[in-house]
Amino acid sequence: MKIFNAHQRSFCIMLLIIGCMAFFTTGFHFTKNNTIILPNGEAFAEDVTCMRYHQNIYNSYIHTAHLNSAAPATEQTIKGSFKPGENRYNYNPYDIVMLEKRDSGFYQVWYTPFREVAAYRFDIVTGSGNKGQSYLYWKGNQLFQLPVS
Repeated sequence: MKIFNAHQRSFCIMLLIIGCMAFFTTGFHFTKNNTIILPNGEAFAEDVTCMRYHQNIYNSYIHTAHLNSAAPATEQTIKGSFKPGENRYNYNPYDIVMLEKRDSGFYQVWYTPFREVAAYRFDIVTGSGNKGQSYLYWKGNQLFQLPVS
């Protein structure tokens, strides 16, 4: 008794091969995908993802200036002071920029004598702080440097 004809058997084998390819290309990693999503929506693999597949390259990379020259803006990576009296930069007698820690992050805030004009969040820190640092923020899909760096 024949269960499948030649065409049905070929179709089943092809489905089995495609299913195996889909299964094996996942890399057997069924955990959460390690990605970094930037405010502009771009996604990148985290370092640990690269480490899984390229251990020798990763071991060399973790000691480079490239890795250590830019980081997400955090209390540890920002070398500027947020202490009252040490967090102020006067551009002129009327315009000042204050470094402020707020509930939603760290900001550079531009003030005139009568009002807050603008506040920009620290998103990225570049530089080690030994010779200087620059601070960057995202506005839509564009990256800008904050005025006090």
